[in-house]
Amino acid sequence: MEKIYEDENHNFLFDFTKAENVVQIEELSHCIPELQYNVDFIIIEQNILFLEFKNSNVNYASNKELFHKKLTRNRDKFCKDMAKKFVSSLFWLWACKLNEKEKKISYCLLIESELMDAKMRKLFRNKISKQLPHNFEKFGEVKREILSDFAVMNFEEWQENFPQYPITPKHK
Repeated sequence: MEKIYEDENHNFLFDFTKAENVVQIEELSHCIPELQYNVDFIIIEQNILFLEFKNSNVNYASNKELFHKKLTRNRDKFCKDMAKKFVSSLFWLWACKLNEKEKKISYCLLIESELMDAKMRKLFRNKISKQLPHNFEKFGEVKREILSDFAVMNFEEWQENFPQYPITPKHK
């Protein structure tokens, strides 16, 4: 099975051929509006990686101004939406029994924008992270780790951390 995917705007190719399995769950969530916030890809291997991709650093980016507005004027809503994407995707992952072995789950927001330098990525990581289910297992009732790691990265950091999953532009 071919494991090369396009982003929703058809600008980039994601090569996941080295992954055991890759899941896109947008088809499942049509009937439940509260569960329509999903990450772009769930990559399943020894561990599970949720990947959300946002990019406005291309000349042909769709709605670049709208995206910049989300990052500046609507920052709180953007962060809340990114947290919702994790929770909704986690629901579908469990509902589809895709983590029966209780693999560790990480979440990566891969974001490219002229507004997102290292300082801004850290700010967004901290703000979104506060809305994610970290360390719930310490309460006793929760019997598994829900989220192992969360990161906000740019392309360069993605390539350093996940060289086995190259991302290439379709347009040059």
